[in-house]
Amino acid sequence: MIIKLQATTYVIVVALFWAVMPLHAENYALATSPGIAGNNGKLLILSQNTTWGGQKYRTLYEFSSGVKPTGVAVYGTYAFVADASSGGSIRVLKINNMAGLPTAELIKTIPLSMGTSSDPSGSPGSVSVDSQGNVFVVSETGTKAKYAYLPAPAGMDWANYNTANTITAATSSTVDYSPIVDIATYKSGGVDKAITVHQSTEVSALSYVSTIIGPIGTQLTTEIGPTSYNPSAICVDSSTGTALAYVANRPLDESGIINVIPADSHSNPAVYALPSFRPHDLCTFSVGGNSFLGIVGITTGGIHQAWKVPLDSYGMPIFESSSIFEISIATLHKAASSSDGSTFWIVSPESKTFTVLNTTSWSGISVNTAQQISRVAAFSYVPEPSSIAALATMLMGSLGIALRRKR
Repeated sequence: MIIKLQATTYVIVVALFWAVMPLHAENYALATSPGIAGNNGKLLILSQNTTWGGQKYRTLYEFSSGVKPTGVAVYGTYAFVADASSGGSIRVLKINNMAGLPTAELIKTIPLSMGTSSDPSGSPGSVSVDSQGNVFVVSETGTKAKYAYLPAPAGMDWANYNTANTITAATSSTVDYSPIVDIATYKSGGVDKAITVHQSTEVSALSYVSTIIGPIGTQLTTEIGPTSYNPSAICVDSSTGTALAYVANRPLDESGIINVIPADSHSNPAVYALPSFRPHDLCTFSVGGNSFLGIVGITTGGIHQAWKVPLDSYGMPIFESSSIFEISIATLHKAASSSDGSTFWIVSPESKTFTVLNTTSWSGISVNTAQQISRVAAFSYVPEPSSIAALATMLMGSLGIALRRKR
């Protein structure tokens, strides 16, 4: 039997095929190069599989002289880069042409004025974006626990953002002498929130956490406890139904501490000592229906490692079941995980490398970038429907040629 397909029938078949075919998201990361030794700062894109000119990284944008890129965050096709120069600003860039040779254009510079007359040394560092596209950036220097909140403009029209909408505040007057080290955004009870970790500059040098709800300020500030000081990072996981914050501490005695804290209440924090490991950064991810804590740092023997730590049903880490991958040398590693949990990124500034790990096998590769990269943020790209439509049109055009030839 010979079945003849009319052109209209083929159109329907092609349309149905692309409608039901799942779109594959490719995982990437953005990284900032600080611009030292006479070189300008840059925003780079890092890849796990894609190459551009034979390299797994590409410069998206080179900043002008004097710009000091620090923290970076991504929302959709927008990148938010903290600039620590001249009182501080957020550089908003639009990422373009992901289907080809990706580039970025600077569409807005938003001043932050994080330095004040009483605290002139304040400057922006870590950046985080909540589920609505609102941007948080924290001051990592100075003596005040300051942060800035940039509400997302209507239609994500960052090019026309009204700088008067930016709110700069301190987390609490009781911890003014504790610059913020890191910030993480999360959602709890349907409400977007953020949580920061900061360290007192007084003799006690204890770690604090502060939970913030949008622009209205701090909900709660808590001293973690006598065993927790010299914090380096914070992240949040909500897979258990309760938002839990994980804090990495690097005490000066070379032992490490991980705190697990209910992000909303800060009640009954758990403490885990790491006698032979000092954590630099951490983030959570889920793979295969299981949740994990990814940690990067250095052992007391000077070995730099990435740990994949399973979390139990209560969100507590099971360190004895950790998987370990050795990484490049750095004074302070930074890490990020992809939204689908499949990819773990690490940047190691002094080594001028980034490492990308498959989270299932906890194995991967390290890539030399020939330049320092200090911060990293993961993001995914899904081909736009227009690209798929173009491919379908091309296939139909080929069919038309074939049909005409057979007549």
